[in-house]
Amino acid sequence: MKKFSKSLVLLAVVALLLGLVPTLGPVNAASFTEVSMRLDRMTTGYIDNQILIVVKPASTATEGNVRVDFDNAFGVDGTPANITTSTSGLPSTYQGETLTAWPSIGSAASAVGGNNVTFASGNLSVGVLYGFFITAGVDNPSSTGQYINRITTRTAGNGTIDNSRVAVRIIDNDQIVITAGVPPYFDFALDGNTDSFTADLDPSAVISTGGRTVTLKTNAQSGWITWLKSANTSLDSASTGETIETTGTVNGSPSTLSTGSDGYVLDVDKTTDSSTGDGTVSIAPEYDGSGSNQGGTLSSTYQEIATSDGTTDGDVLTLHARATVSAVKEAADDYTDTWTVIGAANF
Repeated sequence: MKKFSKSLVLLAVVALLLGLVPTLGPVNAASFTEVSMRLDRMTTGYIDNQILIVVKPASTATEGNVRVDFDNAFGVDGTPANITTSTSGLPSTYQGETLTAWPSIGSAASAVGGNNVTFASGNLSVGVLYGFFITAGVDNPSSTGQYINRITTRTAGNGTIDNSRVAVRIIDNDQIVITAGVPPYFDFALDGNTDSFTADLDPSAVISTGGRTVTLKTNAQSGWITWLKSANTSLDSASTGETIETTGTVNGSPSTLSTGSDGYVLDVDKTTDSSTGDGTVSIAPEYDGSGSNQGGTLSSTYQEIATSDGTTDGDVLTLHARATVSAVKEAADDYTDTWTVIGAANF
C-alpha cells in the first residue's frame, strides 16, 4: 500500500512538471487585448517620471486592484503615499481609440513591495481602453536600453485577471532642440515715378501735385529713415530758360507760399502709421506743412524727411510738390525737376 501511494505521488509530480495538471489560479487569467506604458521622458535618470498606463481588458471579472511590476533598474519610492496617480489630462484618444479614465484608481499606491506597486482599482469592462497616470515616485533607470515591466489586474483577493509584459526604452537624450534665424528685413517702394500738378500753375493760387507714396516695411527695432534731394531745387524750363525757385531755407520749419510770387516746396504727409509693429512715424518739421500752402525747402543734398522708431508692416508717406508763380512767369509746358527718394532701416 505504501509502495502504491509513493507511486501516485511520483506520477503527480511528473504530471505537474509536464503541465498535465493545471496550477492554481483564476481560470479566466489572460493577456490584455492591448497594453502600453508611455514614459513622459525616455531619458536616463529622469526623476518622478509621469507614466501613462493603458490597457484593454480581455477577461470578464471584477477588478479590485492593478499591480505594476517595474524592472529593478527603475527607482521606485518605498512609501506608497509618494507614488501618486491621476486621470487628469489624459489624452482623449490613444492610437485613434477613445481612452477612458481608469475608474476608482487610487490617488496613490496602496502597497509597494520592492519594485512592485499596487493601486486600488474599480471594475473594468472588456473591450474598453482605460488609462491613468503615475505622476510621481518612479524614476528612470540610469542606463540606456530596453526594460520590461509587467501590468496585472487582480481581484479583491489578488487573483490574477489579465496580465501582460510591456517593454520601454531608455535613451541618452529624448529631446530635439530646434533653432531658427530671422534675417533683417527692409522693403521700400514708390507707387510711381512721375507726378504732375493737378492744374496749371497760377499767380492767384497755390497748386499741388497729385502726390506719390512711399511704403516702408521693416523688422528693424530702431525703425527707418527716409531722405529726399532735388536735382534742381527749382522747376526749370529748357525752352524758356525760366526757373521757379524753391522757397525759404532748410531751418526746421515749413515755408508758406505767397500767391503772386514764385515759390516751390515739398510737403510730406503721414498717410499710414501701421498698427502692426511698434514704430511711430514722425515727419521732419521742415516738411510737415500745416496747410495747403506750406511745405519745406528743397535741397540738392539729401534731407531727412520722415522717420519711424520701430518695426512696421506698412508705413505710408505721401509726397506733394506745391508751387505758385508770379504773373509775369513765362509760359511753357516743360517746367520740371527730379526728386531722388531713398530710405534705410536702422537695425
